[in-house]
Amino acid sequence: MQPPKGWDEAALLSTLPKDISINLQPADDGLWMADITGVPGVSAYGCTMEDAQAMVLDTLHEIMLARRDLAAARCRQAGRSPARATAKAAAGD
Repeated sequence: MQPPKGWDEAALLSTLPKDISINLQPADDGLWMADITGVPGVSAYGCTMEDAQAMVLDTLHEIMLARRDLAAARCRQAGRSPARATAKAAAGD
């Protein structure tokens, strides 16, 4: 999925915590569970620790894309382009 034309990806990434910490722990069913500290609702399971880590990062990516799309839709509903809204937010307006 490509970001909308003119979208500032740095503005999206700036909403993430600066130090992302992934918690990994074995689940009772033999799988591994991963979640990201400071980002509620981002968790995933995998067959191995590596799989769980990759899956939770993919989950985070998908959530950020969904939030970006929601923000862009709200901008369009308000009659603004996402690029103008991002520039205004960066300027502190």
